[in-house]
Amino acid sequence: MSDVGRGLWLLFRVRGGAGIPLRPNRSGGEWRRGSDFRGSPSCPSKRGPSVNTMQIPNSPLPDSSPPLIFEHQSHAFEKLLSAGRICFSPLRDSLPIQPRTNSLVVGPTGTGKTFLANAVATSLGVPCKHLSIAEWMLLGTSSRGAARTWNSIFEFLVQARNGRGAMIFLDEIDKLTGTSDWCQHLRVEVFRLLDRDVPPDLADSDDDKHPAKVITSVAGVLRHKTFLVAAGAFQHLWDNLGNRVGGFAGEPERETLSSERLADHLARELVNRFRTDIVVLPDLDRRDYENILLAAAAKMPELMQERFLSLGTERIAMAHANKQGVRFLEELVADILGEQEAANPPVHLPLWKTHNSSTPAPGA
Repeated sequence: MSDVGRGLWLLFRVRGGAGIPLRPNRSGGEWRRGSDFRGSPSCPSKRGPSVNTMQIPNSPLPDSSPPLIFEHQSHAFEKLLSAGRICFSPLRDSLPIQPRTNSLVVGPTGTGKTFLANAVATSLGVPCKHLSIAEWMLLGTSSRGAARTWNSIFEFLVQARNGRGAMIFLDEIDKLTGTSDWCQHLRVEVFRLLDRDVPPDLADSDDDKHPAKVITSVAGVLRHKTFLVAAGAFQHLWDNLGNRVGGFAGEPERETLSSERLADHLARELVNRFRTDIVVLPDLDRRDYENILLAAAAKMPELMQERFLSLGTERIAMAHANKQGVRFLEELVADILGEQEAANPPVHLPLWKTHNSSTPAPGA
């Protein structure tokens, strides 16, 4: 490992491994999160595992392992997972009042809102449909070959009818503003989704109306078996928020956004369609970047771990300054794979060797 990568690794060992590095269980080869060992006799540190026990596993976790969640996302993950389990509870159908599970995630750009949604869907064992306000195609408009958004939602729910349920993630909800006719129609369609109300006259790609029986079935899936999560950056609000000094040892106490403050920037009729308990992802500081780098390295194949840590350490300062967030890791993986491709270029056979073996070579 390079000196830079070794320096980061030693830094994390001294700190006790904030984030979610893994270590082997005493009773066997099962990998467990460092936070599970806090307060144990072998781990006196309140921040994580001791120096002697913290390490990266020698191989990737099996497919049944929990999804990768970074420390700054852990609280939001637990909130969403709890709401999702309530949404899919078999008891809800017998209740006179349906539980409100629509959840709103707020966090500055780069904090991993989409990444978080994927992890929640994976943990719940349901498929996830990703939508974006910026790409929403209204009903009754020219789609230019692209499926209208409500039609794509309908097809997704048709496929989910026989499963446990489904999750719909609506990104860039903070862009649902404006007073134009298009924005007003957009709000109507988004509100309809959040109210779990399927348009009655939906048609397929050939403009043939769906049978009433199918629409009724899909409406039931949306009403009783679909977890709705929306997310927005509200970047201008975060840019105006400063960290207040509080807590212990002068650690910064991060401010959060309330539904009242959000209502100043979104219509109250939209905010009220979500749970009052807004899920907030805090802005990332330098230490968060170090934590997500080590946590991600624990999930990487063994042959890539050393280069991943070394290259990541070199780029942390730039990633923090540019507020890249979790995208910082995606660029690392792409660049490392590019290095491996350059070091092991594919062998290109002459064209004549790809023909039938009975075809003679040129000049034969």
